[in-house]
Amino acid sequence: MKFNKRLLMALTALVMAIMPMGAALAETSGVPGAERIYGSDVPIITPEDIQNADILTESLSRGNNPPTSNTTLPYTASSNSISSYTYTNYKFKPKSDGKIHTSFSGSATQATTVTLTLYDANTGKAVVTKDNAAKSWDQWGISWYNLDTSHYYYYKISKSSGGTLSFTMKCT
Repeated sequence: MKFNKRLLMALTALVMAIMPMGAALAETSGVPGAERIYGSDVPIITPEDIQNADILTESLSRGNNPPTSNTTLPYTASSNSISSYTYTNYKFKPKSDGKIHTSFSGSATQATTVTLTLYDANTGKAVVTKDNAAKSWDQWGISWYNLDTSHYYYYKISKSSGGTLSFTMKCT
């Protein structure tokens, strides 16, 4: 079979022109599951990158149980889709002055009332409840005072019916 030199050069040029657009080269960092596809904006993520992240899931998948694990302040929790309510994944003690300050930022797919209920994990009773009706919240700040410094506390975050809620809550 005799090859036409011009045809071969044209095919080679065509393949080289097309290849960068359709090819996906993967780079691995040696960490299982951590890879980067060239030509995309996906960064390499390693286990070290995921520290102190607490993604909350709705009570439907977690169950209706309060948290059993402890953490310390500051504590940050977030969720990307709550349609009813969820608990924080951890319980924590207030600062030495008996105070917990909470900053809540988020948005809902429609206007709703968000309710933050602080529970005493030692007694299982609600200590205080705060409501805020809106469609978005930008650092809604709440401070809780005179809390027992020997007790652990946790939150129940709930919303009124309709739509979903995404939020980040920081406790200090």
